[in-house]
Amino acid sequence: MSKYSEEIAGLAAQAPTARVATRAKAVAREIAADLRALDASTLSPSLKSKSVGEFDADVAALAAIQDAHSQMPKSPLRGGLGASAYYGGDALTPQTKSVPTVSFAESDLRAMHAAVTNRAAYAIRQKGYSSVAGDIPPAFAPSVLGVNVHAPRLIDKLPSESIQAPVYEYLRHTGTTGGPGVVAEGAAKPESTAVVDTVTAEVVKLATHAGISWETLRDFSAFESYWQNELIEQVYDLEAAQILTGSGTSGNLTGLLSTSGILTHAVDTAHSESNLDAVELSIATMRAATAKADANLLVLHPLDWSILRRSKATGTGNYFVAPDPTSDEANSLWGVEVFTTTSLTQGTGVLLDTTKFGRVLVRDGITVQTGTSNDDFVKNIVRFVIETRIGLAVERPTAILKITGIA
Repeated sequence: MSKYSEEIAGLAAQAPTARVATRAKAVAREIAADLRALDASTLSPSLKSKSVGEFDADVAALAAIQDAHSQMPKSPLRGGLGASAYYGGDALTPQTKSVPTVSFAESDLRAMHAAVTNRAAYAIRQKGYSSVAGDIPPAFAPSVLGVNVHAPRLIDKLPSESIQAPVYEYLRHTGTTGGPGVVAEGAAKPESTAVVDTVTAEVVKLATHAGISWETLRDFSAFESYWQNELIEQVYDLEAAQILTGSGTSGNLTGLLSTSGILTHAVDTAHSESNLDAVELSIATMRAATAKADANLLVLHPLDWSILRRSKATGTGNYFVAPDPTSDEANSLWGVEVFTTTSLTQGTGVLLDTTKFGRVLVRDGITVQTGTSNDDFVKNIVRFVIETRIGLAVERPTAILKITGIA
């Protein structure tokens, strides 16, 4: 008998309670600790075998307690194995001790007890599975973000001309003096004189560059197309800004709003003029000017177009531009197409007659070139250069009108 035999017998004699189960669990842990100490001791093989035999009876008794209780605590004896099973039936040859601490079926425990009684080896095997879910890397998207994050290209809405030189000379018509009249027979006819001047337009280069590692191009080819498109869109944004608001100094293009002789109109809020009124008056002003222009394009910042679209009637609250926002899509104002771009300053609009104002000059369209610069080659860097060369010829300034004060 071992030092635990008497206590185990006392537990077996008691009625099934949680306290009995808890104490049985504690005794099992103590037996497991003793077995580990026995395994590491310097006792002779015969003494070790004797001690293991004493623990066999204790293991059998604990199995009987489990039979009496609906829930036996998980045995730390390597998953409920008996002392002899712990030693594989041979007290001198310890077996693996990595069986998980789980509860087993009653039939398995009975078979284990029978094997212990007969000094035979016994093992309870559980069916399990292995998972590598935590080691699997996340899937990487084969594509990247969409490229439609910039305003549409303004030049697509304007007339353009391809030129073969970096300098372009043209006539600008700013007005006419004199005019026709009723002429009697034999009388001198009145003279009409065109007020023109010669303008020399120089093209400007709009460009950017970026480097991408050769490894990125090899490992993620979709990024090359994405990044090229992004660079092109950035050049388009600059192109629109130069056409609209280029200052004409420091190498910048002379944009539409920087051209002398264009028409202007400021929203007259002091006299209760609305934004819609201002646009209509601007259209009429262009028609009455020397170019007799018929506006067909209104360029606005997206937030200004939002202000105009949200204009409402006092009292009813009905929208003017699109009475039913759920079904109507407003893309025009007073019969004039609206084009929005973030390249235009908020609060300012540009009204154009695209058939009369002039044209955009294109010396070189958008080009994409690749190469290396400085130490790019030794660093495996491929450099992309995106550029275009454009100019602007404004032949009739009064076919352009600047609206200010939109708010």
